[in-house]
Amino acid sequence: MPLSEDTSPPVFAYCSGCSHSHLHRLLLEVLSDQGWADRCLGVSGSGCSAGMAAYFPFQIVSAPAGQAPAVATGLKRAFPDKLVFTYQGDGDLSARGFDVLMHMAMRGESLTVICLNNLVMAGSGGQMSPTTLTGQITTSTRLGRSSARSGRPVKLAETVARMPQVAFSQRVALHTPLAVEQARQALIDALHFQENGQGLGFIEVLGWCPPYWDRSPVEAREYLTAQVLKTFPLGLYKHKTRRVGL
Repeated sequence: MPLSEDTSPPVFAYCSGCSHSHLHRLLLEVLSDQGWADRCLGVSGSGCSAGMAAYFPFQIVSAPAGQAPAVATGLKRAFPDKLVFTYQGDGDLSARGFDVLMHMAMRGESLTVICLNNLVMAGSGGQMSPTTLTGQITTSTRLGRSSARSGRPVKLAETVARMPQVAFSQRVALHTPLAVEQARQALIDALHFQENGQGLGFIEVLGWCPPYWDRSPVEAREYLTAQVLKTFPLGLYKHKTRRVGL
């Protein structure tokens, strides 16, 4: 089913250069191209991801903070013929709802989880999230994140991949044309695993937050390339039909 032409509101909901808008477009293209748009249900998290309902031509359910995987589980069990996905930021998924994610992964629910990781809790003011880089300045770490005090950044794609019932886990990014195409394929692969009832598909998408990184959109992309990828290397960490080493 082609997407309608009036899915965007008259006022842009995100900050200039925000990665959420890039990922929205990519996800919409995938769902349209694959013919999935008319059988999807989406679940948004709290924070910036909650704005996605204005852009998608199907039902988006807004979940309480951190609870999107639990809400998605209920929807999938109630509507097993639907393709159900969650769309969350790193703060919502790894700070407020990490336990919910891991229980979903342990059960091996045939769902798709999409996480836009921009290293901060942007929706609540740019505070440190579990994925914030060591030394990174945020509104709650004015001297930079201390690994001694706050631990090291959590690596979501690798952590989820270690759960036996997970079918697919990959980290991608949106900083180059090639990276965008790799992200496109990751979305397709993860949704195919759900369509075939083979288990959880997890995609961590590295993005940027220009306001709370205190950088222009161009500078933020350059920072991701130069610094973020050192801590969060792109890669396929779990594929049920292939041998992949962590």
